[in-house]
Amino acid sequence: MQSSGNQWDTDKRLAKALLRDRPWRRMVLTRLVLANLTAIALGLWVLDHWLAASMTGFALWWGGVALATVFMLLLALYDALAIAAAAKRGDE
Repeated sequence: MQSSGNQWDTDKRLAKALLRDRPWRRMVLTRLVLANLTAIALGLWVLDHWLAASMTGFALWWGGVALATVFMLLLALYDALAIAAAAKRGDE
């Protein structure tokens, strides 16, 4: 079994490799956009009675949608900055 520090280093290397992969970032961004739109539509039209009945359910649902949206926006910002840095270096 790996030690906690070694696992952390492995996770960091994996995250770094995935973030440098532009097609992977675009696929994740597309899926996050679709998931967020689906969650919003479900919250507005399918689960509206359940969300209106429970303040806890309402807060958990829309809080989760908000967190997913923030994550999506941060990944999109990272993607835009990575593209700008690649353009500045002359990469494509």
